[in-house]
Amino acid sequence: MQGRYVCLYPSLFIVRNWQSNLPAPRFRGLSSTQLRVISLIFSSGMGRVKLKIKRLENSNGRQSTYAKRKHGIIKKANELSILCDIDIVLLMFSPSGKPMLCNGKNSSIEGVIEKFAQLTPQERAKRKLESLEALKKTFKKLDHHVNIQDFIGSSYQSVEDLTHKTKLMRTQLLELQNRLR
Repeated sequence: MQGRYVCLYPSLFIVRNWQSNLPAPRFRGLSSTQLRVISLIFSSGMGRVKLKIKRLENSNGRQSTYAKRKHGIIKKANELSILCDIDIVLLMFSPSGKPMLCNGKNSSIEGVIEKFAQLTPQERAKRKLESLEALKKTFKKLDHHVNIQDFIGSSYQSVEDLTHKTKLMRTQLLELQNRLR
C-alpha cells in the first residue's frame, strides 16, 4: 500500500492516507457504536494548544510566525471588507522592516485616509478611547494587564498639528506604495 499506513487497534482496522490533509482517518467496516468510541478516543486531547501572546525572543521565529500569519490576517481583512461593506486599509511591517500594504476590495488608501482626516479631533479621540477600552476588555479576558494611558499618548492635539501629520503620513504612504511596486 504505497502512500498509506495501517493502524491496528484491538478489533479496529484503520486505513489512512498519509498524504491527505484530512484531520481524521477513514474507517472501513465499523459499526456506528465503534465509530463513536473511536471519535471519543481521537477527540480527547487533540485540540489546539493555546499560545501565550507575547513577543517571540527568537528573530527567526518572529519572521516565520509573521510569514505564516500574514496571509491569514490579509484574508480576514478582505473578508471583513466584503461582508460588512466597509473601507479597510491594513499596513504591516515585517520583523525585517519590509512594508506590506493591503486594502479592501472597494476601498482606496487615499479614500480611507480622507475619511479619517474628515473626522473632528474630538470624534477621533472618542473612537480611539472606545477602541482602547475594547482592547482592555479583551486583554482582561486573557488575564493581561494593560494601561490605557500608555496607548493614548497625546490624543488631544491642535488641528494644525494633525493637518501636518496627515500631510506627512500621505507623503510616507506614497513612498511606501512606490517601494511596493
